[in-house]
Amino acid sequence: VGTKNLLTFLKLKKIKCFICSVRKNKNIIKKFLTKNRINQYFSGIYLMEDLGLNIDNNSSSNRVLIKNSLIHKIIKSHSILDRNIMFIGNSKDDYDSSLNMHVKFIHYVDSYNNFQFKNTIKVKNMPNLQQKLVKVFKNI
Repeated sequence: VGTKNLLTFLKLKKIKCFICSVRKNKNIIKKFLTKNRINQYFSGIYLMEDLGLNIDNNSSSNRVLIKNSLIHKIIKSHSILDRNIMFIGNSKDDYDSSLNMHVKFIHYVDSYNNFQFKNTIKVKNMPNLQQKLVKVFKNI
C-alpha cells in the first residue's frame, strides 16, 4: 500500500531510483516490476551480473561486497555523489553496505528482518517512508 504514491512522488521530484540486488536473475525482477506496472519509476536495475561477477550470494560478506560494488557502479555510471544517495534496505547486509559506502540508510522494518540499528531512520510502510523522504528531500 502506498508504493505507487511514493514512486510517483520521487519521479515528480526527479529523484532517481535504482534497484540493487544480490539476486542472480534480472528477469524475475523485471517481470515483477512490469506485472505491478511500476517499471517506469526506476532508473535502473543492478545485479551481480552487471558487475561481471558470479560469486556465492549465500554468504553475508559476499552480499555486502556485491552491494558495495553495485553502489560504486551506480555512483560512477550516473555521476552521483555518495552524499546524495539514500539506501533503503531491510537487512544487516544493507546496513553494513551503507556504512562501508558512506551513504545514508533508511531501515525498512519488516517481518523478514527486524534488526535494530543505531542512528538510523526506521520506517514500517510506504506512506511512512514517503513522509521521511519528504523531510529528507524538502529542499528539492
